[in-house]
Amino acid sequence: MKDFGICGKKLRVNTYGFTLLEVMIAVAILAIGLVAVLKSQSHGLDMAYESEINTRFALLAQQKIADIQLAVASGEQSIDGSGDFGDEFPSFSWKIESEPTTIENLEKVTLTITYSEGNVEREFVSSQYFYVPEEKQ
Repeated sequence: MKDFGICGKKLRVNTYGFTLLEVMIAVAILAIGLVAVLKSQSHGLDMAYESEINTRFALLAQQKIADIQLAVASGEQSIDGSGDFGDEFPSFSWKIESEPTTIENLEKVTLTITYSEGNVEREFVSSQYFYVPEEKQ
């Protein structure tokens, strides 16, 4: 403690602890830091959700491309079609369109997978070329 004299009287001032201004500044700095941490947490959750959807797009496309390859190899007359992925992935649907190319026995096959949930709708489009045996054409 320090002694200060004012008008002949001695005052004792306690110099231990923090002033109100110091506490307010510390709380403000802490609040800014917490807002930044919470915002990055929210952004991380959004990125994880996007990553999950993109992974499902890739896996479902791989499954459908395998179905297309099987259909072409078995000599099916038409591989065009559309549908959904059943109860396991109710928000996803697919559409397959094929068109001939200028090269003989080669078809361009376009696979479109659509994700639709609430007001969010996204599409994944993959085009591939398949050799089609003569008997299909």
